[in-house]
Parts: sequence; C-alpha cells; structure tokens
Amino acid sequence: MSLSDRVTDTVGVLGPDAPQVSAAVDGLAAQSGIGLYTVLVPSFSSEGDADWTEQTAHLSGLTDSDILLAVSVGDDDYEYGWWIGESFPLSDADVDDAITREVVPDLEERNWDAAVISLADQLGRLSASADEAATADETAGAEESVPVDEESSPSTWSGTTTVLVVAGLAVALVGAHLFSRRRTPAARR
Repeated sequence: MSLSDRVTDTVGVLGPDAPQVSAAVDGLAAQSGIGLYTVLVPSFSSEGDADWTEQTAHLSGLTDSDILLAVSVGDDDYEYGWWIGESFPLSDADVDDAITREVVPDLEERNWDAAVISLADQLGRLSASADEAATADETAGAEESVPVDEESSPSTWSGTTTVLVVAGLAVALVGAHLFSRRRTPAARR
C-alpha cells in the first residue's frame, strides 16, 4: 500500500478522534523531525505483518527519519508491525521497547487512537533525551579539546614575586656563607 498521509485509517476505527491523532503525529514531526506514519487496515493478507509493513514503507517512499506503525484491525484480534530505516535517529531497541510498553496495552484494549498518540509521545520523549545526551557529549568534547596556550595563560607567580624569592635566596646564601666563615674567639688564657 502506498501512503499519502501520515495517518491512514482504511477501516474507519478512529472516527472523531482522528484529529487528535493527526495533531500528535504532526507535533512529533515539528518537535523532533520524526515522521510517524500509521496505517490501520482490516488485514495484512497472506504476507504477514513484517513483510506488509516493510513493503508499505518502501512503496510510500519513507525515509530514515520516518517510522511506520501498521495495525491490522481484525474482528476478533489485531496484529501490528513497525518499520524504521537503517539510520533512524533512535535505536531499534528503544523503538521496540516504546511499542511494547506504550502501544501494545492500548492495542489490546482496541484503543487505536490512544496507541498512536502514546507512540508519538514516547518517540518525542526518546528523541528529546537523545538530543540532550548528544548536546552534553558535544559540550564535554568541546571542553576537553580546548587547547591551552601556555603563553597567554595566567601564571600564579608575578615578576615581582620571582624577584623577591631570588633576592631572599641570595640574602640567605650570603648570610650562610658569612656565618660559616665566622670563627669563634680563642679562649683566653
């Protein structure tokens, strides 16, 4: 199937909640640059969820910044599949965890709109966390790589301090030399 919109409901299960779903998907794209595509179909036919989802992503021209959630809304049960490109900004493990923890409970309750909204929210949080971590790494790397210019770095000793220390050492050495040359007077007889 070739998708032209980010939210495609061929079954009509979103009904009046479709604008809220679209708003969550559009908000995710604006905030993080992630394009969340969702398609709800009656079945995946004989291809299975993984093959159907991958073929739909390719036919739709989805890019590495896009994610596709495909849900088969059967009479008695549901199936779902998801696809991301090789360079998607979040890891497969993070996406799988988000879907398992946030989306599947909504799908099990047949709450289709909440499933998509939950995924959009979770992807937004994960993206923000990844951006914060990347910014922190860049900042730490910049701080570590700042070259130190020893000629322009302030010294803890000024020129006056150096002169005073050298003069003090000279006085101490001259005094020690004179003191070592001093003779005790011979005892009077």
